[in-house]
Amino acid sequence: MWYAITWALGRADHALTGGSAVFPVERLRLLSVVCSAVAVALTTKEAKRFLPSAPAAFAGTLLALGTTPLSYAAELRAYGVVLLLAVLFALLLAKNMSNPSPMKLLGLGFVVCAGTLTHYFFFFLVAAAFVWLALEALWGANSVLPIALAIAAGTLGFAIWIPAFLHQLGNGRFSWIGAFDATRVAVLPGSLFFGADGALFGLARLGVLAAVVAGCVAVSRRPMGRMLIALGVFPIVAAGAVWALGSPIFTERNLLVAAPFLALLAAAGTSMLPKGAITPTAMIGTAAALAGAAAVQLTLGRVDSRELSRALVRQGWTGGQDSIVVAAERPRDLTVPIGWYLPGHPVLVRLPPDRAACRVAYAIFSGARGVRWFRESNAHILAVQRFVSYDHPVIGRPDGTIQVARIAPLADMAQGVYGVPKASRDC
Repeated sequence: MWYAITWALGRADHALTGGSAVFPVERLRLLSVVCSAVAVALTTKEAKRFLPSAPAAFAGTLLALGTTPLSYAAELRAYGVVLLLAVLFALLLAKNMSNPSPMKLLGLGFVVCAGTLTHYFFFFLVAAAFVWLALEALWGANSVLPIALAIAAGTLGFAIWIPAFLHQLGNGRFSWIGAFDATRVAVLPGSLFFGADGALFGLARLGVLAAVVAGCVAVSRRPMGRMLIALGVFPIVAAGAVWALGSPIFTERNLLVAAPFLALLAAAGTSMLPKGAITPTAMIGTAAALAGAAAVQLTLGRVDSRELSRALVRQGWTGGQDSIVVAAERPRDLTVPIGWYLPGHPVLVRLPPDRAACRVAYAIFSGARGVRWFRESNAHILAVQRFVSYDHPVIGRPDGTIQVARIAPLADMAQGVYGVPKASRDC
């Protein structure tokens, strides 16, 4: 759904303005910013319906400036859209429970269809809604069946994506997440909003976790409160269970679908305090979120892919028969963005052995694997530039160097060679 929307916007812009509005394509990041901002505004507005102003502001600040929501709010990816769809899903779910109508049910089904086609973790929200509806039915709610049918109908749209989903599943691109870690699951409510390293961030994570638990207790007596608990907690538990069963899908950005409801629960947790302490505590939480966001943004580093590409060009890259040895722990983290910034935006792919035997004249290497390759290959470096390397985008701490080198041509490299397939066809 995300790429369908951005493709449609790009085509419309091309037809209306000749492509001047959203070219270069990075300008479509604004769509993520707008969706994230609307999600924050709606969440804050709903918080003010059952919370005082200070806790409501705390909820909105967590969602706006929390580490993970803020890190992905401006990316050319689906996270801003799915965050907004999660909020709309909850709003329509609540409205249909209190006052159902055909149009509201139709809207609910449409949001479910859009959400599941945007990110597969939306299915955890769907499952959470079914659990909540089942419990409410046991407690005497009357309008459960039409809502359940609307949600079920909305999931049918995912059928068109099943073949591609299975293909993606087979690629195993989630294997980097690693083995099951119960602690990581338990602290997820805090790490979503305070995910950076450091003792202060660790204390903030524990504080958010305690606030979420208190919030669950505070709202558990009301149907809409139980809905918040289901939408905020169930996706974490379910994703953690899938991870424990052997599928490593658990990561903070995937669980952004639960972030609005966790922020609301954390804010609601302040209501468990003595009346005179609610506002000061919420204000302290808001200040902590602001300070955490400032600390992360001031210290956050990103690999400068544009400069890496410019270094290749300065060293003579022409895109013809030039091939590159990429020696890194995760080569695609380099080849995809570097290819985007090279002239012509080539897609650099790993060449098969028969084409990899072509002479290569460039190398990009980082980390222990890169240093090992350099020592073992006896490559003669003709020119080299060094750049700072950083770890995961949300953490952004320096973790070594990336070296871009022009090397003496090698004729015996058969692995780790990347280039442009069509240009390398005659090797």
